[in-house]
Amino acid sequence: MMKLLSVNSSDVRIVGVHGMGGIGKTTIAKVIYNQLSQHFESCCFLPDVRETAQQHNVLVHLQNQLISNILKRRCVDISTVDEGINVIKVRFSGKKVLVVIDDADQKVHLHSLVGNCDWFGSGSRTIVTTRNKDILNLPEVDCRTYEPKELDSNQSLQLFSKHAFRMNHALEDYDILSRDVVSTTGGLPLDLEIVGSFLSGKRKAVWNETLKKLKKIPDGQVWDDCKFYPENGIEVLILTSLVKIGDDNELRLHDQLIDLGRDIVRQENFKEPEERSRVWFHEEAYEILESHSIARKLKVLNLTGCRDMVSTPDFSAYATLERLILEECENLVHIDPSIGYLKSLVFFNVKNCSKLKRLPLEFDSLKALVELLIDGTSLREVPNGIGVMNKLETLSASCWSLAQISTSIGHLKSLSDLTLDYSCINELPDSIGSLVKLRRFSLRRCKLKELPDSIGKLESLIELRLSGAKFTELPDTIGNLNHLRILEINESLIKRLPSAIGMLLKLEELDASHCHNLEGEIPNDIGRLPSLRILRLNFTNICSLPTSICGLSHLQTLDLHGCKMLQFLPELPSSQWRHF
Repeated sequence: MMKLLSVNSSDVRIVGVHGMGGIGKTTIAKVIYNQLSQHFESCCFLPDVRETAQQHNVLVHLQNQLISNILKRRCVDISTVDEGINVIKVRFSGKKVLVVIDDADQKVHLHSLVGNCDWFGSGSRTIVTTRNKDILNLPEVDCRTYEPKELDSNQSLQLFSKHAFRMNHALEDYDILSRDVVSTTGGLPLDLEIVGSFLSGKRKAVWNETLKKLKKIPDGQVWDDCKFYPENGIEVLILTSLVKIGDDNELRLHDQLIDLGRDIVRQENFKEPEERSRVWFHEEAYEILESHSIARKLKVLNLTGCRDMVSTPDFSAYATLERLILEECENLVHIDPSIGYLKSLVFFNVKNCSKLKRLPLEFDSLKALVELLIDGTSLREVPNGIGVMNKLETLSASCWSLAQISTSIGHLKSLSDLTLDYSCINELPDSIGSLVKLRRFSLRRCKLKELPDSIGKLESLIELRLSGAKFTELPDTIGNLNHLRILEINESLIKRLPSAIGMLLKLEELDASHCHNLEGEIPNDIGRLPSLRILRLNFTNICSLPTSICGLSHLQTLDLHGCKMLQFLPELPSSQWRHF
């Protein structure tokens, strides 16, 4: 592996690391990255590309991350894949860079991020980790591959012992048991780490029971779903890093756990996918639609990336459907009115269907809908009838074409997340203040002329993101946001911070960086923010900070980099903090 990466610039420029999940591909890439990064002008490690591509604005999000990391600063947001490709080719053609694309599963990931590798300067290297060797078969690119091997019995025992006993060998009384457990794992590092961590400190009775359970799992399918003791449940999964609990108690699964669940569902009926409860692979999903099969059990239908579909089918045969995913169906222009039959639908995703300009009137019938994702479409307005969706919690509509929001949006009493980034909306309806459960509101780089005073009625709001805002002032009613923790106005045209900002007693982060119109003095009331941890004023034209800033007892980060007009720096808080 190191030999492949240290060859002359005229040789191979992409090295692929491929193998089954848990074999250690990411670990290898991290080690190589850390060892070689000092020899390159710029470096970027893109982790969990497969998962990231499913959760964000797909390739555009990854391109933004790559550009930002290599330039070592926050970059101008890329809005389309083609724009990202042009920026990468132009800006990095003379740079010697090291890029790691971790867990890629589609050729388009490589084409959009590193192209055929002549986008970067001489001596550049790209490492790609993947389970799908086929994506590395790029005829236009000189790519060599490396396949990690399973650990042998001695290596496996050593790794297992590190996690089970915190030493390089097993305890004498557990030696035979340890070797028996290790022999069931097939030499997969991840399995060895997880099972070892689970058994650490456990009684022999637990070891024996665990061994029996492991032996029931067929070779090559050694899987740690951790159902060793139901009462331990989520705690065990967290301990073994298979799940994580987010800030809002959302459950995030390790990709291997996701793959296991999907494989279990496929076993419901391997030959007839329409008889399953969930269909995640778009090829199988499209076959169901083409055959006009009646799916009596189907709850999840995933057609992500199905380029052949111009119009959705008659949905009357899918009445049980709860989740419909049409993301990146690039040629989709029409959604059949029969979508109104999906009375149980709770999740609808048409992100990045760039040719989709409207939703049918029957869409208003989806009263059970909880999440609606329409980012990257060509919709000009959010459906007028959206107000009847009283269970809707998430509405994400980051669309350049979006120009109008219906006043009925104020009827969404359950809405907690609202994203209108990049939109052409000039004005928000006053009814926006009726969203009493709204916790996150994002209006980054939209063309809004001002915030309505009713914004102050959002009593549950904890995050307000206004990066790149075109308006110059914040309304004083912002001081009524008693639960606000994050206020982001960076790169906006804001000229001043209102004195009412001192009323935000729970505010933890205030980012006003790169607000070049922000000048003069910062309001004295900013010193009344007892929870403020992060204050970013870098690259603004402020001339002084108030003496009250010394009262910010929880301040950890104060960024004043690039404040060329700053003339006076008062006494700073005595707490642990960092000054930039």
